Amino acid sequence: MRLREAGWSVRRIASATGIPKSTVARDVQGSPERGPDAVVGDDGRTYKARKPKRPATVYVHSDHQHRTAQTALEHLGPEVPARTLDLRGLERLRRAKAAEDSRKALHDRPGTADLPGRVDIRHSDIADLDIPAGSVDLILTDPPYLQSDFATGGPWDLLGSRAATWLKPGGLLLAYCAHIHLARAINRLAPFEADGLGYWWTYAVTFPNANSGTQVWSRAITPSWRPVLAYRKAAGPSVPRYTSDPVAGDGKEKDSAHPWQQGTQEAATFIQRLTTPGDLIVDPFVGSGTVAIAALSLPGRRVIGADIEADYVALAQRRTAAAYAPLTSEA
Repeated sequence: MRLREAGWSVRRIASATGIPKSTVARDVQGSPERGPDAVVGDDGRTYKARKPKRPATVYVHSDHQHRTAQTALEHLGPEVPARTLDLRGLERLRRAKAAEDSRKALHDRPGTADLPGRVDIRHSDIADLDIPAGSVDLILTDPPYLQSDFATGGPWDLLGSRAATWLKPGGLLLAYCAHIHLARAINRLAPFEADGLGYWWTYAVTFPNANSGTQVWSRAITPSWRPVLAYRKAAGPSVPRYTSDPVAGDGKEKDSAHPWQQGTQEAATFIQRLTTPGDLIVDPFVGSGTVAIAALSLPGRRVIGADIEADYVALAQRRTAAAYAPLTSEA
């Protein structure tokens, strides 16, 4: 604090002492002393000092929670909000910042991903995605499911319309959905039964333990599984081969750059059970590329992915290319 009182900036203190900038910023913000009105930076110029914020308060109940909170605070640095937080809220902020940092790093990285020929990931809205009619064996996707997404003409309407057009006879649409929106999703897809797209089943992606799901505060429930709605295009072969409806979920990667990333292994399980080599899989809400990576891990599957967000398209392309690299080295 003496350096700060002497008019040094946070960056200058961190540079001179070797202490992380986030730690210096937090210590400065937590000091009860009023700092100088102006500070001197590394360049020798004088700048107006930032007004110190009231420090955040985090409630913890064990040494392990204290270490977790300390790590999160160091990662967030000056972005910690000046309010009282529980550990869950602090971790949520840390994961959001980690995801944003990953997206920024991806955006700033030059070059394009080197994708294999059987993978095509496009920057496109589902409404503009050009897929030949009757060419798709499986649509496996995680559409957005805020309440507004179930409005007329929204993503779920478009998904039903495109699935009815794209799927081969006997082809399947599998769409992740939140429990609380299941009725809305079924209502949005019901009109496309007239186009041959009928309800088939509801699969269950199970969590490793009953407490690992996202809490649904409005219902006071912690779900232990996630629904995946299945619809099938009529006039195909009698029935597909037998499968079981629970699928073990593996969850998203730690500090994923996409907030709603699903597990790669569960996607691979669906693709392996419901398609054969040479089949075409489509994910019109490709996000971070999980479905593309899963399809690539299985022999002969082709995949087309698309997303309306350019940053996520780049993320999906790079994750898929990275997953493809060890496959080519093992060949």
